[in-house]
Amino acid sequence: MKNYFISWFYSEQANDESYYPSVGGSSSSAEFQYVYWRCIYVLYRSALITNRDIVTDWLFFTNVKNLPTVDGVDFGRFFEENQIQVVYLELTRKTPKDWYGAWRNQFYLFDVLEYLKNLEGNHLILDSDCVIAHSLQDLYQEIEREQVLTLPIDYSIEKDINGCSMEQMRQIYQKMFDTEYPKNLLYMGGEFIAMTSEAVSELLPIFYDIWEKDQKLYEQKEQKLNEEAHTLSLCYYRMGKVNELGRKYIRRIWTDMNLDQVKEGDDKLAIWHLPAEKKFGFAELFKRLKNRQNITPEELLRISDSCMKLTATKEQRKRNWYVRYGKNKIKKLFIK
Repeated sequence: MKNYFISWFYSEQANDESYYPSVGGSSSSAEFQYVYWRCIYVLYRSALITNRDIVTDWLFFTNVKNLPTVDGVDFGRFFEENQIQVVYLELTRKTPKDWYGAWRNQFYLFDVLEYLKNLEGNHLILDSDCVIAHSLQDLYQEIEREQVLTLPIDYSIEKDINGCSMEQMRQIYQKMFDTEYPKNLLYMGGEFIAMTSEAVSELLPIFYDIWEKDQKLYEQKEQKLNEEAHTLSLCYYRMGKVNELGRKYIRRIWTDMNLDQVKEGDDKLAIWHLPAEKKFGFAELFKRLKNRQNITPEELLRISDSCMKLTATKEQRKRNWYVRYGKNKIKKLFIK
């Protein structure tokens, strides 16, 4: 069976933007978007180094017709040279500006899933702010065996998660389907989608139903599901596919000065999801990788850790943030 490796980037236009807290600034600006393109390069380059013999098909979805050149990296050429198929898709479920302040492009994921339902195989869709540090062979084998792997995020039931807590998600599900309170419904991270094509075909009709019901909640100005992970969580629950199998392969690893949740052994995970590193760690790793053609998996692991500091102490990571902020301020002074 084919193993698909997939990510995506949706470019927002001026006057139709939303807020992305880990990057900040205007989401239509080149400066903002280049942050994501550097992450995209690192994601695919690290996966090519570690899993070229495991992944059978490489896909990248975007609405960008003219792929950029960023810091000397021509993305059209990079994708072509590495047999990464670029699929051009528009966002068909664009939410109104008053839907929710952040993450308005996230429902693009379901356009991607609609495309994938016709591609038989095991699908792994990742956010771009990930490093592929180790082999994905066990992950793809488990997708084929289990059909769906999910990634619960450890939030309290009352925590506001992008405008909707798990308690509210459960109440919404109960209302949507006129059923018992779903006490086992969890918030599943949208950064990691791992399922077979058959599971995608099963999920989509459930999504269409939930999407329609969610639109009615919006029209009635009631509490609704605001982003793709809220919606996916209800889909997984409706499918009876709630599990913790994703934890073996990926974790949302916060490395920020004020939110450092790195655990011993995180560097052993196959996939490092590092949301706080978009503007710094990924930019540094991008620089380190782009001018080197031949890098072994062992070298990648060493270089990636030197940029992301997963095996460093918390105090060392904190000091590193002070250095980063200082360099960034100096850089801005010179740019002015």
